[in-house]
Amino acid sequence: MNPGISQLQYEYSPLKWGEIRLINLSCRTCFCYICGEHVKPCYHRGQERGEEVPAARCDPSHSVPDVEELTGSIEIFNLRSAPPFVALSYVWGTNLSRESIVVRHPRRLITLTPNCYEALINLWKRGKRHIWVDAVCINQNDIPERNAQVAQMAKIYNSASEVAVYLGAESNDSDLAMEYLKSGKFAEGPTSDFPHRTREALIHLFRRPWFRRIWVLQEVESAKTVYVICGKAKIPFYVLRLFFIHHIERSDRLEDIPYVVAKEEIKSQRGSPETKSAGYKLLKLLCATRHCGATDPRDKYFALLSLLEESRKENLHADYMQDTSSVYIELAVYLLKSAGVEMLCAVQDPCLPLSKLHRRLPSWVPDWRNDNGLVPSIMLYQSGSMALSAGGSKHLLQAQLLQLDPSVATWSHLEVAGIELGSISALSVACNRETQPLDEILEEWQKFFYKDTMAPRSKELNSFFYTLSFGYAFSPRDDACYQKPRQIENRISVQDLVLRSQHNPSLFPRGEEVDEEAASAEYRSRLFRGQVVTATHMRRLFRTTTCDVGMGPAHADSGDVVCLFFGMAVPLLLRRCGEHYRFIGECFIDGVMYGEKMVGFRTNVDENSNMKETLVPDAFKKFTIQ
Repeated sequence: MNPGISQLQYEYSPLKWGEIRLINLSCRTCFCYICGEHVKPCYHRGQERGEEVPAARCDPSHSVPDVEELTGSIEIFNLRSAPPFVALSYVWGTNLSRESIVVRHPRRLITLTPNCYEALINLWKRGKRHIWVDAVCINQNDIPERNAQVAQMAKIYNSASEVAVYLGAESNDSDLAMEYLKSGKFAEGPTSDFPHRTREALIHLFRRPWFRRIWVLQEVESAKTVYVICGKAKIPFYVLRLFFIHHIERSDRLEDIPYVVAKEEIKSQRGSPETKSAGYKLLKLLCATRHCGATDPRDKYFALLSLLEESRKENLHADYMQDTSSVYIELAVYLLKSAGVEMLCAVQDPCLPLSKLHRRLPSWVPDWRNDNGLVPSIMLYQSGSMALSAGGSKHLLQAQLLQLDPSVATWSHLEVAGIELGSISALSVACNRETQPLDEILEEWQKFFYKDTMAPRSKELNSFFYTLSFGYAFSPRDDACYQKPRQIENRISVQDLVLRSQHNPSLFPRGEEVDEEAASAEYRSRLFRGQVVTATHMRRLFRTTTCDVGMGPAHADSGDVVCLFFGMAVPLLLRRCGEHYRFIGECFIDGVMYGEKMVGFRTNVDENSNMKETLVPDAFKKFTIQ
């Protein structure tokens, strides 16, 4: 940085609704490898506000300049009349060190993370001038402006002539991976035929932080044209999705295919004709993207809003004035009212210790900061299961939820009606594929499930596998894994495991979408085995005081109470805490999943969904969850 430049920070002018800022890039001095000289920018009169706009003598798209100092002017446009611009998609990176861009008229500084600075220099070298980048074009210290700009983020990326995805500088053979993808050689054969070096290069590329960032979903899906830049290499984004399609069709194993590349349903969800509520769609998006990272944990929710239809947002909006706990509680209340009590399936280990900086959430509120790899039942149903209805009809629960106190500021307890089914008396080992092979775990589970039975009967075998798959509707009698669970994992194909690291089973075809050819016994068997791998991770078997055997979360403990909430698809585990309960998680118990325990329960609800009369046995009780 030139020591003569003022160290004052740039002062932003306010934006009106519908306006955006663009940074018009230039560089103070650069070395052109074509001319072999240091090139100084010349200036011409810009069209906007009479400012001088730099134009380099040599076309930077044909040179590789060493930038001495990145400068630019910030210009304000109405989004509808803005000149062609490039929207940058990148990872903020570390805040431990900072770079600065010099803004002219007057000369002031905007500090950036090194990764953002590198990305802007890369675009300058490619001849890009008008750039939209959040770190520069949004006043990050102005919360109302931040809220307004986030609300129109999808429109900004859609209006851009090009979205530039910046993965970072070249390293770890990234040039080799980018060249391989650009060549299209992946269509010639399975990835198992790659040279080892190419395979490793691809793995390194897909593990770059950009692929795990939550905001990239809307940035890519909103864009008209997307290019991926890594160092000097550049390829169209659609090449990555073509690679994924060929990758899974070849049934080979290359793990760590990122969700943003593999996810083909995001656009269809935006215009889906399904009758599911906006809350239900949002809940599934939240679960499917739980593994994605965000610098601000509130963005785990805010970044998904634009992926829903405008008419379905129901006044949902980003509000950075609220802290993370308030945002998550308000979101949970909305999901309860819109998606129903299925929202509870998204809770993961509420007993985890939190940072002192975070206010503890009620145990029934999903903490989207946590991801222990457990896939909720709401993401398992679509893999071939029949609709579960352990808690019977949903209208009683819906009537209760409609009467909830609309004030979320005081929400600390949730009161739900249901019945108790006993408590946990014994537990198996927990399943964690990262610490123990799945086949070893399933052998132990088999002994726990069958207990002292030396030769389990057909009914017991069915119940065991039905439980392992969380109710997957496929009887694998002709599958070798049926008699020998040890064979399950080594027979899983890439279609079943390709998103294992993201814990997302949503790519499994729905039963109604499978044609006759695909519905072969081997195909269905493969899906079944994939369901077992997905459903058992971070879960364990348990035996209850009423002699039932089920599967629940890995953090379940002896004494936890098994209960059925009216209208809930699956049973739940609660832990007594004085007169109240803490929510532990959902579970699966064969023999109760289709309302078998709800016989004799009925309710009358009027046309306005108000509960008028409820006739239930003495077992009925209300659970207060804190």
